[in-house]
Amino acid sequence: MFVEGKIFSDSRVNVKCGLIPEVISQVNTYSASIAEQEQTIISQYANHIKIINNLFGTNYNLPKIVIQPAKLLVYETPEIFTANNWYSIDTITTALGANNVAWFKQEERPSTDEIWNSLCK
Repeated sequence: MFVEGKIFSDSRVNVKCGLIPEVISQVNTYSASIAEQEQTIISQYANHIKIINNLFGTNYNLPKIVIQPAKLLVYETPEIFTANNWYSIDTITTALGANNVAWFKQEERPSTDEIWNSLCK
């Protein structure tokens, strides 16, 4: 799974009402590139996992698929929203799909498993 991470205050995420957050096109570009190169990505990542398994005596499974589309993880989402905040969240969630975006509040520090579970729906 490919995940773009941003801080909510980033101007590519939080925009004025009426503007389109740049992060939407960024994530969509990643998704298109991943779709075009899926077999190469799987092959290269499998080679990486083989090296890790050989080096450390582990037995990680080799990848078989790439979860698509690319996802967006946004940290430090405010607890109190302005009109622009609501607009940005709604615009991004609508454009990318609710299952492809995870919003974590300012004090939240999610584990890798929490991130995975919130994006792998």
